[in-house]
Amino acid sequence: MLQQAVKKTNLVDQVQDQIIEHIKLNRLSIGDNLPKEIELQEVLGVSRTIIREALSRLKMVGLLESKKKRGLVITEPKLLTNYQNVFQAEFLRERTLKDLFELRLIMEVGMTDLLFRRKTPVILKELESLVSMEKKVKTEKKRVELDMQFHTTLYRLSGNTMLEDFQKLLSPFFHAIEKKYGKPEHQDPSKQVTHTDILNELSHGTPTSLRNAIQQHLSPYFSIFG
Repeated sequence: MLQQAVKKTNLVDQVQDQIIEHIKLNRLSIGDNLPKEIELQEVLGVSRTIIREALSRLKMVGLLESKKKRGLVITEPKLLTNYQNVFQAEFLRERTLKDLFELRLIMEVGMTDLLFRRKTPVILKELESLVSMEKKVKTEKKRVELDMQFHTTLYRLSGNTMLEDFQKLLSPFFHAIEKKYGKPEHQDPSKQVTHTDILNELSHGTPTSLRNAIQQHLSPYFSIFG
């Protein structure tokens, strides 16, 4: 029974690869139709069950979409969507957690030039409002919510949808880690960089000064893992 299951899985893998190869060889693009199930069955010589399972996988990753009166249509995959449900701190080793914190640092420090190029009075006013609310916050829950909103606004300001998607995926995860290990404190309070400092650098500083401010702001989090 186990051997049969393995063979079936391998066959589904092969059919999935062949469908992807068909798309590439025929230069099909987003919005084009894929052949019907019965046509794929005849060409590939496998059962309809195998075809459907392979197509189901491709729909799951967002490469295909079923549309009324059109059948299966090729779509642009949502690269990060499938990770949302399994991307939990409890499922990851400490080394992976540290790697993710480093990824966040690289992302936020690396997007400073985009932030400067695309900043607007409206976004700066929005960040100013969040900073003002942070100063009056009374509960930890509200602090976390405002912290998330501040960084989400920075990612939105970057104008890069891939960065935004990464931030949406990672942000709840970072706060879960903070809740688990505690909010890290800067070893030297005089060097602590707040959201107010980041906003000041974005408004009146340079890309370099903003880059340094964000790096210092996030650096205490690395003490969580030693």
